[in-house]
Amino acid sequence: MADSLRGTKPDTTKGFAPCYQLSLGHRDAAEAIQRLDGALGAQTVHPDFLLALRERAASLNTHATTSLEGNPLSQAEVEALAARPQKRLQAPEQLEVLNHLRYHASLAKVPPTGPLGAGEMLATHAELLRGVLPAGVGAFKTSTNVIADEMGREVFYPTPPPRVEGEIEALLRWYDASPLPTPIRVAIWVHEFFSIHPFRDGNGRVGRALTHRLLLAAGFRGMAYVALDAEFLANRRAYMDAIRSVQTDRWDHGEWVTFFLSALQRAYTDADAAVRGQGRIVGAIQGLPREILDWVLLHGGSEFGRAALLAGIPDYHDVSVSHALTGLVASGHLVATGAGRARKYRPGPRFREAIAGLGHPEPPSRGD
Repeated sequence: MADSLRGTKPDTTKGFAPCYQLSLGHRDAAEAIQRLDGALGAQTVHPDFLLALRERAASLNTHATTSLEGNPLSQAEVEALAARPQKRLQAPEQLEVLNHLRYHASLAKVPPTGPLGAGEMLATHAELLRGVLPAGVGAFKTSTNVIADEMGREVFYPTPPPRVEGEIEALLRWYDASPLPTPIRVAIWVHEFFSIHPFRDGNGRVGRALTHRLLLAAGFRGMAYVALDAEFLANRRAYMDAIRSVQTDRWDHGEWVTFFLSALQRAYTDADAAVRGQGRIVGAIQGLPREILDWVLLHGGSEFGRAALLAGIPDYHDVSVSHALTGLVASGHLVATGAGRARKYRPGPRFREAIAGLGHPEPPSRGD
C-alpha cells in the first residue's frame, strides 16, 4: 500500500494487508480493555441498574453517531424519544434516532455471534437508515462518491463502485484470519470500511454500529454498557484527524489505532466507574439507609430477605436494620411483602426513579 497516491483508496480486491506493526503500547492497551470488559461483566449489579446502563449507552451512542453526521437533535431530545417513542414520526432525524436506538437494544438483548458478512452489512444499513435516506438504502453504491472535509473540500477518493464487493470480501477474510488482538483488529477493520465507503451515504453510521457488533461478537459483552461513539463526538476533531492520518501515501494505521484504543479504554473506564459506585443512588439519604440502598443496587437482585441483607452489611445490628428497612418502605424506596422471617423486599417506585435518573447523564466534555 505504500505506493498509493495521497487521498486515493488503494485497490485491495486481491487481498487486504494493513500497513501496521503491533507495538507494545497497543498490545498493553488492548489487554487493558479486555481486563476492563472482564471486570464489568464480573460485577453483581441490580437488574434495574444494568438496564439503565444499557439505555444510557444506547442513548449516548445514538446521539453521538447521528450528530457526527449532522442530525440536529440534542441529547435531551434523543432521551425523550427513547423514553416515549412516538407511533407516527414524519421527520427523518427522529426516525434515524429510533432506528439506532432499536439497533443498540437488539445488540444488547441478543449479542451477535459468528462472522460478519456482506449480507449483514446491507441489512444493517437498511435497519439504520430506512426512512432516513431518499435512495440507496440497503444496497452498495452504484456511483462514485468522495469524502470532503468540514470546508467542503474533497480530501479522499474511496473505492469506486466496481471494486466495492471485492474489497469488502477481502476485508472480511483478513478480519477472520488476523491474529491481532481483537480491539486492534476492529480498529483496522472499521477504518478500512470507512475508506472503502461502500454505501452512497451512511457509511460512518453503519461503520460505528458494526464496531459495536464486532466487539460484542468477539466476547466483549461489556460493550452493551459502553458509550464509545460519545468519545468520538467529544473528541470530534481528533477523531477525524486520526481517520485521515492513514489516508496518505504511507497508509499507516498506527495513529488511528492509537486513537481508537484510547477512546475505547476511556469509554470502558466510564462504564466501569458507573458500575463500581459513581452511579449509585444519590440524594439526601445517608447512613444505614444509604448503605442498604447501595447493597440493593449492587447485590439485591429483584427480591431479597433480611437475612441476606444482614450478611451483606454485617456491621449493623438486626434491630437497626429492621428500623431502616421500615423507613425505606415508608418512603417508597422499597416494597415489602409477607411477614416475619418470610418477609421479602424489592425495589420500590422511588428506588426505580433514582435508577432511571442515572440512565442518561451528560456526556463528558473533553474538547477537540
